[in-house]
Amino acid sequence: MNIVACTDLHADLKYFSSVLFLVKSSNADIVVCCGDFTVCERNIIELLSRFDKFPVPVFLVHGNHESEAVVKDLCSGLKNVKFLHKNILNFNGVYFVGWGGGGFSRRDKNFEVWWKSKEKSIKSPIVLVTHAPPLGTCLDEISGSHVGCESFTEFILRKIPVVVFSGHIEENDGKSCVFGSSRIVNPGAKGFFMKV
Repeated sequence: MNIVACTDLHADLKYFSSVLFLVKSSNADIVVCCGDFTVCERNIIELLSRFDKFPVPVFLVHGNHESEAVVKDLCSGLKNVKFLHKNILNFNGVYFVGWGGGGFSRRDKNFEVWWKSKEKSIKSPIVLVTHAPPLGTCLDEISGSHVGCESFTEFILRKIPVVVFSGHIEENDGKSCVFGSSRIVNPGAKGFFMKV
């Protein structure tokens, strides 16, 4: 499966164009977005409409610039965009697990309760898509400190996703490393291609 991922586009149309170009040039099967595709929800309908016109399905979570309720409601009226937050979506045999929002908490008890209640539905191979990065990785380090979410780290170590896409810390755009047995990536605003 060919995946194009992106995050933190912040309503910049040149980034939307860059991601679309990458989708077309890589023969992508799917796009995932880790949130913050707007600036405080300004022009959110237009921006989601751009995603909806992509030639492949788009799975996205909201960031800290979007509210869960607004994005969920707007996505329900779209044909090509699926709201991945609090969802497990099977696409061509790969299980996409999503959790959006936040970005500022060391632990997310709501995520912990949710995924443990759904654990039997989460089968391998897994792609985890979050807005906030997992704690103690190359994606959450800023100014010498780790500021990510420990709840995501625990999920990764227990469920061993093939890949984790996270955003929020824009200083780490484009960074990728192996954590445990999972590849973790901040795909950045220009887009990132990966074969799974």
